[in-house]
Amino acid sequence: LMVKEMAMVHVVQKKMAETMETGDYNAGKAAIGTGPYKFVEWIQGERVVFEPNPNYWGKKAKWSKVLFRPIKSEPARVAALLSGAVDIIDYVPTNDLESLRKNPKVALTEYPSNRVIYFWPDQSRHISPFVTTNDGKPAFPNPLRDIKVREAISLAINRKAIVERVMSGAAIEAEQMSPEFIFGSNPKLKKLKYDPERAKKLLAEAGWPDGFRMTIHGPNDRYVNDEKVCETVAQMLTKVGIKSKVVVQPKSAYFAKTRKGGEHGLPKFSFFMMGSGSNLGDGGSQLQFSHHSYYPLKNMGVGNRGRYNNMIVDALMSQSMEETDFPKREKMIQDAVEIVMMDWGFIPTHYQKNVWAHRPDLVYAGHTNEKTKAMLVSKK
Repeated sequence: LMVKEMAMVHVVQKKMAETMETGDYNAGKAAIGTGPYKFVEWIQGERVVFEPNPNYWGKKAKWSKVLFRPIKSEPARVAALLSGAVDIIDYVPTNDLESLRKNPKVALTEYPSNRVIYFWPDQSRHISPFVTTNDGKPAFPNPLRDIKVREAISLAINRKAIVERVMSGAAIEAEQMSPEFIFGSNPKLKKLKYDPERAKKLLAEAGWPDGFRMTIHGPNDRYVNDEKVCETVAQMLTKVGIKSKVVVQPKSAYFAKTRKGGEHGLPKFSFFMMGSGSNLGDGGSQLQFSHHSYYPLKNMGVGNRGRYNNMIVDALMSQSMEETDFPKREKMIQDAVEIVMMDWGFIPTHYQKNVWAHRPDLVYAGHTNEKTKAMLVSKK
């Protein structure tokens, strides 16, 4: 992956790195680049302005001026588009999708994202901090360590309902870590079943016929409808006997706790939401980050917040990161993906869709990451 990873490195002029400070970059004094647009102005929280770069080596810029405006409020973002104050918006609120699809003054660009939304079950601790018996006592042994319980959780989740009702169609049901267009995605894996009755039977087989109690944690300002998805999953789990409540936090406080917020450097939570994407378009790098055994000293499994552990997956991941024969490498990744799903090493729910709304006379070249680029906007 070295060639792809090198493309992700941001180049800074050596003399600038030695003499300039943060304020110089923010003011544009140290701004350099080789793109079709050049930096003009940045006022934090208000706007970033660009204009064409006459020295650009490639296809010339299409617009005489580009202005990015951060608008955090979802209703205000939609209102700005409808009033003509802006030409294109991203992160279109799902609540507005139905009306915008019917509005002749607006066009939508919808494109599958490489980001999967999923839940981590605590698979390392014998007693998990937010899992209790029905009478409130610590649940021992930790039911989330049982593969039958993890499968029951998956069977209890109606992914189709999440896609259609919570996400208003701006999502795709997920059955593994990477969507089908990512290298290493396993085509053998089919849509995950929704079977609440089977979930109840598995819980009983695992020794929890009356279920247990659990807190689901998640962010409320990171992923599309993150809090709503957590609440929906909690309702679904409660119906099969896993009586769940939801606690959400801003991302600024949440993510640090998912890494090492608990005792002995373990994640603070027991069952919690995460999202993951592959900017390299490679499922192997994504899986190595999330499902190799937690080994930060070697930069392996650093995103493994559920502390999933399978020696065969580790071996396949290590081999795949050195294999230069791409068909062989893809088979290794696909085998590892299949094992992870057989273990129910995590619980995927959906892949997000990236949605842009814009003037009907514009075309936006949608793509899998969540960035909005002026170079991809053109006249119809």
